Amino acid sequence: MRDAMNPSRHKMPSPPKPSAVAMAFRALAGRLGRALAETSPLRLLLLICLIIGMTHSLTMLFIHGHMILPAWIQSLVESALLVLVLFPALYFFSFRPLLAQIAERRLAETIMRESEHKYRHLFNSLGDAAFLIELESGRMVDANQQAEKLLGRPRGEILGKSCGGLFPAEKADEYRARLLPRGAEDASVGFEAEAQTQDGRLVPVHVSSAPLALFGHDLVVSLFRDITEFKTLHAELLHAQRLESVGALASGIAHDLNNALTPILFATDLLQGQPQGTSHPRLLEVVGSSAARASQIVRQMLAFVRGGGGQRADVQLRHLVREAADMARVAFPRSIQIHEHLPSDLWTVKADSAQVSQVLMNLAVNARDAMPDGGELNFSAENREVADTGPHAIPGLKAGFYAVLNVADTGCGIPPEIKDKIFDPFFTTKPAGKGTGLGLATTRDIVQGHHGLIRVLTAPGQGTDFQIFLPANPDAPVAPMATASQSAPKGRGELVLIADDEAFILEMTRLVLESAGYRVLQARDGTEAVALAVEHKGDLQVAIIDRMMPFLDGNATIRALHKINPSLKTVQISGVVDPAECVAAGKTGGPPLLQKPFSGAQLLEAVNAALRA
Repeated sequence: MRDAMNPSRHKMPSPPKPSAVAMAFRALAGRLGRALAETSPLRLLLLICLIIGMTHSLTMLFIHGHMILPAWIQSLVESALLVLVLFPALYFFSFRPLLAQIAERRLAETIMRESEHKYRHLFNSLGDAAFLIELESGRMVDANQQAEKLLGRPRGEILGKSCGGLFPAEKADEYRARLLPRGAEDASVGFEAEAQTQDGRLVPVHVSSAPLALFGHDLVVSLFRDITEFKTLHAELLHAQRLESVGALASGIAHDLNNALTPILFATDLLQGQPQGTSHPRLLEVVGSSAARASQIVRQMLAFVRGGGGQRADVQLRHLVREAADMARVAFPRSIQIHEHLPSDLWTVKADSAQVSQVLMNLAVNARDAMPDGGELNFSAENREVADTGPHAIPGLKAGFYAVLNVADTGCGIPPEIKDKIFDPFFTTKPAGKGTGLGLATTRDIVQGHHGLIRVLTAPGQGTDFQIFLPANPDAPVAPMATASQSAPKGRGELVLIADDEAFILEMTRLVLESAGYRVLQARDGTEAVALAVEHKGDLQVAIIDRMMPFLDGNATIRALHKINPSLKTVQISGVVDPAECVAAGKTGGPPLLQKPFSGAQLLEAVNAALRA
């Protein structure tokens, strides 16, 4: 019993070791198998045929030479021997490689399915809209779920279409060329664009595109990131920074605005004290010029605070620099002398005029703060062709044509230890409550967003010169400076309807129109205007409508008037009209827009334009 429980007394017999002959045979068979597996199919077929022929000959010789058997037994034996020889030969020489190939193909298909599953999972897990585009044809061959959400289209309606269809028709060719990088120098690209959705909306996107070799095809993978929220936050930041600049300019603006209003009040008192019929052309001239000056200050401030709609167009920088200099003259202390040096042939740039104005005012405010005891502020501009190599090359600036703006002061300069920090957000050397440190950071972002560069040349005690390089088009025609308008056109007895809830504006507008030869109807709100239009339906030719009135606003009044008389011409007036709307109305042929305050000549021009439209 004790022996039975002792494992050392009952060891399992070890398997017999193969003999040397068996090991040699196995090695020979393995080598032969590998050799046959590497043999070409034609040679294998010839070898099989040779073995079958030799086997058949030996079988016939053995059966017919040494055995006397019936014919059917000989055939049976012959067939059995052929099968015994042929099956192993076919298995080793044909079936086995074929089965190996089938197994390898199944393994490859399994790996391919797993790879495709991983690819599909990764492709759909991307947070951005992703597209696979065929490089040569520009057709889209794949799109993920985010792409369907961005465009508002199912995947089936995206595939097979040209990638140009992702964008508005007017920019499809431009964006398509940028979307498909070609050549080593364009290994990957990134740019901002607008994607067009199924319902026609335009969504701002940042596009990242790179070539990709996949499944034996030359493709391009493009990621579209929706930057709507970023654009909104960026616009809010720019607006906040503009308001900061307005705060810095407020005291100077109030000072100059009071200077413009004071002569008006004085002249009004003097005119009221004079007997009727007495003419005082000098007092009237003072009133007119002072009112125009105050109006210009208000217009400049409104334009600066509003900013622009983010639209870029061909801009003549001379006009923007001149406006910035005029505003600085209004807002800055008289101890700062302001000069302009603007060439008449300055190249135009593709820019957002409101943002460029913000850059100029930010730099001007910094210059003012650097000259507390007075000095000189110089605005200048020049055309410059920049090379990417040589002694005149500027680091970080591509070769090309640029319009260069300079804002230079004679102030205290910038110490070397903080020069590299001045463009950092929230960095400021001003006391608490005097600045947020966003002015220069915003300025740099705006310039870089226009594919430009800003440089600063400064030394302690020697002033500061900011240079702004903006890509320019030297072949674009140079826009002429605005010229004085011609004499105001007169009327020929046309009947004009005026609707405004401000009694003084209503009365003065009537006097201007009647003095120019028009007949005038007056309405204090929209409902009165509609009633008068019904009463004088056949004679009424022009309606001047204030956009903000009680009971019935300007837009509703105009719609009602057009139902009464579809051919009636209209002019809109308001104190909160964006100047860009006035320009757009003139270009599109819509009803003229007048921003209050306006002069009598401007009113007559608008009425005449409406009649001729």
